[in-house]
Amino acid sequence: MKKHLLPLVCAFLSTLPLLTPQAQARPSLKNLRYEENWLELKSPAANPEFWDSLKYIPFSEDGQIYLSLGGSWRIRAEGWSGYDFKPDQNAIFALNQWRLHADFHATDFFRLYLEGISALGTPRNLPGGIADNLPTGLRSIDLDSLDLQNAFLDLKYTWAPDSYVLLRPGRQEMDLGKQRLISSLVWVNTRRTFDAISLIGQTHGWNLRGLYAQLVKSQPWNLNLSDAGTSVYGLYATGPLPFDNWNSDLYWLGLHKSKTSYQAIEAQEDRQTLGLRLNGKLPWGFELDTEGAYQLGSFGDQAISAGFAALDLGYKPDLPWKPRLGLGLDYASGDGSSSDKSLNTFNQLFPLGHAYYGYADQIGRQNAIGLKGSLSAQPLPELNLALDGHAFWRASTQDDVYGVAGNVTRKATTGSDAYLGFEADLIATWKWDAHFQTQAGLSLFLPGSFYSQGGTSALMTFGYLQSQYSF
Repeated sequence: MKKHLLPLVCAFLSTLPLLTPQAQARPSLKNLRYEENWLELKSPAANPEFWDSLKYIPFSEDGQIYLSLGGSWRIRAEGWSGYDFKPDQNAIFALNQWRLHADFHATDFFRLYLEGISALGTPRNLPGGIADNLPTGLRSIDLDSLDLQNAFLDLKYTWAPDSYVLLRPGRQEMDLGKQRLISSLVWVNTRRTFDAISLIGQTHGWNLRGLYAQLVKSQPWNLNLSDAGTSVYGLYATGPLPFDNWNSDLYWLGLHKSKTSYQAIEAQEDRQTLGLRLNGKLPWGFELDTEGAYQLGSFGDQAISAGFAALDLGYKPDLPWKPRLGLGLDYASGDGSSSDKSLNTFNQLFPLGHAYYGYADQIGRQNAIGLKGSLSAQPLPELNLALDGHAFWRASTQDDVYGVAGNVTRKATTGSDAYLGFEADLIATWKWDAHFQTQAGLSLFLPGSFYSQGGTSALMTFGYLQSQYSF
């Protein structure tokens, strides 16, 4: 009992507010810390903070050569009951993450960014853990003793205030668009990164990124190395549309996997994804975000023809507590037959599925239909409350159920139903100040007829308490 209480006690203690002065107008702290611009502190801040002496350290009289230091600490306690819909799989454990970075600028032309990460945890005692010298149930997404998360150079040429071209070789996290396909995976303890080369250009509000990247695989006790057998490449453009408050993403992303499997067939996969996203504001407080993509290519001797479509309609009335109502529909194709020469299962690439398919992370965006309803409100300036409901089906009853990592979690059987179940998520976030926030969540997943037909189907409950301090 004591070992189960320890993670919760640690997480609770971390929620005690820290006395950090609040600034009014300052650079914001971001998920991708390299996107922050602390050159603004060249002029003394009107409301200086404790960390300012580290955020901007000048090395030249004009202030254009400088160093910025920062980091974060996050702890999360998780509790599971009925994990994987099995009544005897219950656990309480904690995950701990440290990140520290150094950002050196030598004028606007040259930059060196380094960021380290340490991700640790208490025994998880659930299936899916790393078998090699680690009988604690921790997974590769939970544990990375110490490694480089970002390590890249920027060589930048600017010809106008909003126009530049930038070459970025090295290890780098990436968030593209709404993170439905490429994400740094903020929820995961080890995060996601790539060894890559990016060429980024911006002008007239448009941003174009060309990239070639190899996925970096976490090795808990050794240096992380990229996997030449798993690479992504392509072009990703974002920019405004010719009418107010609307933006678009256009992209081509190629995926190469030297070995993967679908429907119990193992082969090489080469897949191209062509997509479009539109998002903006509608009259009367409505907003719309819609995205779709088509995939083609080859999997062994099979031709790929797959796709996904997503729609999120929101309504934000001008009322106290800033409420938002949302309705979302997400479709990702599945395969109709394992015996023909066509593969119709969508490949979700490297997404932040957690944001769209529920906090319990049981369903991946492959052979899936997700219907989502949401309600959020801000009863206090520091407090945000959100309630989400998700209903899930298989897009094709001939295809399997895939998890958030793209792996098969349950095999399809003849005559099995499409309905996977319903998940409810309740999330409360308290922002103590610009640096420190606490979040608590509770998720219930009631499995559908598919699970009751083909194995265990216990109610799954997931709860967590998380705090993060960033500077």
